[in-house]
Amino acid sequence: KETRHIINEKTLATMKDGVRIINCARGGIIDEAALADGVKSGKVAGAAIDVFEEEPPKDSPLIGIPNIIVTPHLGASTVEAQKNVSISIAKQCLEVLSGRDAKYVVNAPIIPSEQHETIEPYAILGERMGRLMIQIIEGRVQKLEMIYGGDLAALGQSAKLITHMAIKGLLDPILRFPVNMVNAAYIAKDRGITVSETTTGESAGYRNLLTMKITTDSSELVISGSVLYKGGARIVSIAGYTMDMVPEGAVIISRHLDRPGVIGRASTILGEHQINIAGMQVGRFQPGEEAIMVLNVDADVPEDVMEAIRGMPGIYSAKFARI
Repeated sequence: KETRHIINEKTLATMKDGVRIINCARGGIIDEAALADGVKSGKVAGAAIDVFEEEPPKDSPLIGIPNIIVTPHLGASTVEAQKNVSISIAKQCLEVLSGRDAKYVVNAPIIPSEQHETIEPYAILGERMGRLMIQIIEGRVQKLEMIYGGDLAALGQSAKLITHMAIKGLLDPILRFPVNMVNAAYIAKDRGITVSETTTGESAGYRNLLTMKITTDSSELVISGSVLYKGGARIVSIAGYTMDMVPEGAVIISRHLDRPGVIGRASTILGEHQINIAGMQVGRFQPGEEAIMVLNVDADVPEDVMEAIRGMPGIYSAKFARI
């Protein structure tokens, strides 16, 4: 959201007359209406665009202007490419059904049937933990470390499915194209993110403990989670603070001074805006020092409400995330 419309009517006005603009990065970086007006007025000599605010670009103002070249975001999205892919898939199905080998291999991790019951809930948990972490951490991600504790240490290569799903959760909120368990590791590598997996017998009293440690160019964050017996998944630690958080829905995570009234004022602000609190977790190391608060809420929290919470005395930081 920080890069939405960074090229707009105002910034176009500061450019040299006759500027040419190419966007093959991400739709939404450019205000399409402003760019269309710029080309029509002659301020912008021309543009080449293959990413759009809405894809496919049904009603984009950039379509049909002579000095703007538009191409599909993905080459595979053309009518011709879709036809060729369909024919190729049909031929491959016939090959396999005729008893011959598959021409192409799907690179999904292979999980032994006896491990499915363990891996599936942890893969879901890993994805949700990654989704939460990317929304509350600052900076560009450089490293992800997956730590498998307790009985999870015995999963071996099967743990890669959990790792891939964690990467998917990490990248999904910041990318416009689909991320899945097959391409997640490749996308992470392409973005310069180092991914490692380690095992340990230590599990902080849980039978299984999944820990994710993210390092960015400006900060570091560690979150741990476990799947309880018939009790569903839980995030049990954030940045060292112990808790019992259900990883789903809309959440607010804040760092605050552990003093009377701080949490109450935050709750009052939410109440004034008709935002209901569904659950609360508070963690601290020592009374009167910095603490963490996790609020599960029933609706998305607008940015102006988050700003009001951040502006309260005793609140050091506050982030909204949707898991």
